[in-house]
Amino acid sequence: MNTACTIAKTAALAPMPSPSAATAMRLSDRSLIRRRRAYRTSCQNIMLPVTYGARPGFIPAGRSWTGAPPQPGRLRATHAARCVASASRPDPTGRPYNRGMTTTDDAPKTDWNSLNDRLVAALKPFAAPLAISFHAPGETPPAPRVEPNYPEPNEHGRTGQVPAGCVFWIQGAGDTFATVAADHANCSVGSYTHGFITLEEAATKDDVGAVLEAGWVDQAAVMGLPHVAERPESVVYGPLAERNTPPDVVLLRINGLGLMTLKDAFPEMPIEGKPQCHIVAMAKDRSVVAASVGCALSRSRTGMRSEEMTCVIPGARLAEVVDTLEATVGLDRMMASYASADAKRFG
Repeated sequence: MNTACTIAKTAALAPMPSPSAATAMRLSDRSLIRRRRAYRTSCQNIMLPVTYGARPGFIPAGRSWTGAPPQPGRLRATHAARCVASASRPDPTGRPYNRGMTTTDDAPKTDWNSLNDRLVAALKPFAAPLAISFHAPGETPPAPRVEPNYPEPNEHGRTGQVPAGCVFWIQGAGDTFATVAADHANCSVGSYTHGFITLEEAATKDDVGAVLEAGWVDQAAVMGLPHVAERPESVVYGPLAERNTPPDVVLLRINGLGLMTLKDAFPEMPIEGKPQCHIVAMAKDRSVVAASVGCALSRSRTGMRSEEMTCVIPGARLAEVVDTLEATVGLDRMMASYASADAKRFG
């Protein structure tokens, strides 16, 4: 009790700070806030890549490594230590720092446009990243369906909006629209991998019979194809940058350098072959990052160039994947810079 009284008397009798001293204290607090913000931001951005030079894989002049090669493991450890130190110091403003996220009074909201830009910078795809979403019966898709314009069906009654569903990948890079099962129906394999028809239904189609008879694929390969388990009522395609709702899958058309970056970032990533469309089901239902070298059917129908390949990213993992890709690009560029400097000895 005596101690409490002593503390109370001391506090009551303590002189009030002068106006100039109070102002100095406020400025000091603001400076501390700014320093902590800057430190946290620099920690988040320490592994961000810089722009490649004119020659892919090389750092512009003036940014090459000399002497001993950089040590990625040590860089990662230093980066991690700084981030841990920063995380242990709460931001005095109480505001979270989320890259690719915007905050509201209720909950964080993903900034798909920002993630789109960062993804393009990391992988440099041939076209805008494509957002794909599957909608169950009764759900209202976030975009209207394209007015049906089907050609005459073949002798087996097969037709659709496009030669194959993979053509929507090309169209969706510039416009957002919804599709239904009938729009995909000219390609029975794609209709199966996207969940519109069952394997038993696909087996009765003439185009599946054609690829089996030609020996292009065998029955075991068809039976083992990944496919969307729950039948959708519609599938929506459109540019990721224009997205307002979370996509199930993000698809990109990439080159060899982009594939290298993805494989460096995700060593366990499967690289698939024919048919090309089943990687969409892998991303949606298995939540895996996957790539495909393409297939003859899809390349013929879409007009994809020989140097183009495709990759898919689960929509729910996009922010995590982009962070990992950016760190990988930064390390790859440091290694390319070291190799470029070392190669100068050879003239």
